[in-house]
Amino acid sequence: MKDSHRVYFLAVSSFFYMTGIGASLAVFPLAIRSVGGSDLEVSVTIGIWALVYLLANIPAGLVSDKLGPSVTVPLSFILNVPLGLLFYFGKSTPFYLAGRALEGILEALIWTGIFGFTAKKFSGLKLKSFGLLYGAMSLGFSIGPSLSVYVSTVFGIYSPFLILSAVSILASIFSALSFKGIDKFKLSEKERLPIDKLLAAIKEPVVIAYVLIAYIIGTFESTFVSFSPELVVSIGFASTMAGLLLTLYYSSGLVGQFSLNFIDKIVDKRAFPITSYILALTVFTLTLISSNTVFLVLFIALAGFFNGLNTSRLQSKLSSRLRELESTAIGLGNTGWAIGYSGGATVYTLLFRNEMTVSLWIGLLTGILALVSLYVALAEQ
Repeated sequence: MKDSHRVYFLAVSSFFYMTGIGASLAVFPLAIRSVGGSDLEVSVTIGIWALVYLLANIPAGLVSDKLGPSVTVPLSFILNVPLGLLFYFGKSTPFYLAGRALEGILEALIWTGIFGFTAKKFSGLKLKSFGLLYGAMSLGFSIGPSLSVYVSTVFGIYSPFLILSAVSILASIFSALSFKGIDKFKLSEKERLPIDKLLAAIKEPVVIAYVLIAYIIGTFESTFVSFSPELVVSIGFASTMAGLLLTLYYSSGLVGQFSLNFIDKIVDKRAFPITSYILALTVFTLTLISSNTVFLVLFIALAGFFNGLNTSRLQSKLSSRLRELESTAIGLGNTGWAIGYSGGATVYTLLFRNEMTVSLWIGLLTGILALVSLYVALAEQ
């Protein structure tokens, strides 16, 4: 297989898998309640994934660097087949809880393996490749819930879990094909993982800054998802229209990722992060000054677009700084995002809810992103 085709096979794998994840996630609340689960059990079962994913990313990256993604990625995909069957036949909250925890581990192995391999194999085209992969993931995750609505209506609420099993087989096949003929992207049995290199890297200020950006983006998205109904009401629409604002944000991010195929050299420049967030912050300031809802909608679109691009950029930069530990570097960035996403809304609720509106909070987060990006621009000289 031509090397140029490998990333396309991985993108197809990512698309299929995230379609299954999106389809199954959409029916989890209904499935849990159908077996007598409470609202608390729904929240815990949905949220356990984020906690496990957070904890598993760096260990998963180390495993991927040691064994090689040609082992960890296809195997992790195929293990989602019995996982989907567990969800379909288990029909009890403990099974769902255990399955979601296992899903967090498998996803950590999948994404650290895929992105780590891409960083190693396509070092000169990382941003373009990352954009394609993130775009395929986002597209699949967007399609999955709609597919779930149709399938659950026709075949019952548990049937989307079978979609996860089916597409995981396809994802495993395509990923195995992408790794065909690749056997050198792992450490030999005699080689030890260069943990000292990881420990040294995470002490570097610029590496801390990259992880901090990932954390703030995760915090932004957690708050935005949790309080989107309030944002919609603030611009004069019914809270039921919150889905439109979420669609705008994530579709803008999708456009951003696919646009990397054309603007990767621009995004790679050290001035890009600070410029992008100053632009977004300027539009947000216009929202405050004019109280014009058009500016708030434009701000959300820009935030989705720039957060997507800067996520790919920081992962690219992290993997460049941790040579031989590219998968671990991806896990480090994912961990930063997961910490923010799992606790961001809670931080706002407990500490800032009574002090500022949610729109002011996400505007403040954008300002902090601009400040950290300013440091990155200086540190990357």
